[in-house]
Amino acid sequence: MSISKHKYGAWLAAGRRGLVAALLLVTAASAQAAEPYVMRLAHVAPLDHQMTWSLQSFATEVKERTNGEVLIDIYTKPRPMPDWHEFPGLVAEGKTLEAAAIPNFFWVQKVPEMDVMMIPHFFTKLEQLKKFPHSEAAQLLEEKFNKLGVKTLGWMHASRTSVFHSSDKPILLPSDLKGRKITAMDSFNKEVMELAGAAPVELEPYQVAKALKEGQLDSILTDISSSVGLQYDTMTKYVTIAPFFSAVYHVFVNPDWLAKLPEQHRKVVLEAAETLHQTSITIWEARAAGAPDVFKYRGKMTVHMQTPEEQSAWIDALQQPAIDLFVKRNPEDGKRLVELMGKL
Repeated sequence: MSISKHKYGAWLAAGRRGLVAALLLVTAASAQAAEPYVMRLAHVAPLDHQMTWSLQSFATEVKERTNGEVLIDIYTKPRPMPDWHEFPGLVAEGKTLEAAAIPNFFWVQKVPEMDVMMIPHFFTKLEQLKKFPHSEAAQLLEEKFNKLGVKTLGWMHASRTSVFHSSDKPILLPSDLKGRKITAMDSFNKEVMELAGAAPVELEPYQVAKALKEGQLDSILTDISSSVGLQYDTMTKYVTIAPFFSAVYHVFVNPDWLAKLPEQHRKVVLEAAETLHQTSITIWEARAAGAPDVFKYRGKMTVHMQTPEEQSAWIDALQQPAIDLFVKRNPEDGKRLVELMGKL
């Protein structure tokens, strides 16, 4: 059977068009496959904060180990970003953020059990912090986060040392809080301070300097890293360093975004999150060790390290009343969480 030149030419042209179309499809598919998976991660720490450094280390590890196929895009000030109150909802929604990191005392509006870390002298030993991410206590809290549509990616150790700033005289014992207008980290911490007779004020960090200058405050309670970063040592005369509460940053992610990662990339992200916890501990311990010298030589402060006897006085005066208050505020799981944290 013979084929005319006309028909042969038509078939050949059609074949070429089909080949070109197939090549275009392959090229488009390859380009699509080459698009990186991007995690937009927002957090609230300043650019020079150790949490920012830790997260940058996390981003670098993920990028290197996935050959740039997974990128962590870190959002923090001064970059335009949503208010931190919106982070949990935005991450759960997954349209503008895939992940976020906020400290324990920012979570308490939605998960009030996170205040367990604010109980005086209760969760401030390094071994406790190392064990926490894989503990039953962390799993109990995870159930709370999951109900809000987010999943824990990792934990970052922010501080296990607190500082009491003042200008008239040092704050050494619970009785020294009586009548003081001192910052409160959140509403639970405010009530704990009131147990000691203080007149605490809840303020955002950026409001503290102005409030101190205008007389709304006469004392500051914060973690040691924030004190150094926000230069509170330049605003007051005395500082007492004590293991009063712990600050941890909770890194959480949209579970659907994490699940859609190729298995090998998901494994890298989860392993890097484990490393993130260790990195944050290393950086924080180093920064905390140098903080007293910063206070002495930059702020010209009188620095007092809380003695074992003073620590016992704080525990006797406030720890059990604070535990009772915490359980009362969290009747569903408060008692169980305190028991689990006590095992660490």
